Amino acid sequence: MTRAEIRQLINDGIKVLGNQISFGSGRITEFNKDRSKEYPFIWLESLSNNPDVIHYGAHMDHWKVVLHIAMKDKIDSSADEYEDIIDKCDLIAQKLTKIYVDSLESAKLVDFDSTERMPFIHKHADDTSGVILSFTINVPDTTNVC
Repeated sequence: MTRAEIRQLINDGIKVLGNQISFGSGRITEFNKDRSKEYPFIWLESLSNNPDVIHYGAHMDHWKVVLHIAMKDKIDSSADEYEDIIDKCDLIAQKLTKIYVDSLESAKLVDFDSTERMPFIHKHADDTSGVILSFTINVPDTTNVC
């Protein structure tokens, strides 16, 4: 899968959840540029890849995906308030994980691993809380170099 195909897979999974979730991508520092975002908001950090060569020269790509699933918080929120936001974002992360695993299982020679859901509190310029969902998609590199 190419970088563009991975980005499309991520975007398609978010669309499955419905129009109520906004989406953007790029460097994490750019998350703060648009202060008029609709929440909940999912930000895809620029993809990174750690390719390797295995089994008689077959190349394997390991795409690291990092999604910030955020909802607007308030600066003086109590633990009960921000924990509720984190719970809602974690549910979105769980649903997305299932969508991506189901999508990738239908493709042959694709592996999905290293999944992590880590909460964050009062982060970014808009004072958001939520969950960072990260995982790795392992796929054969099918780039035609001839």
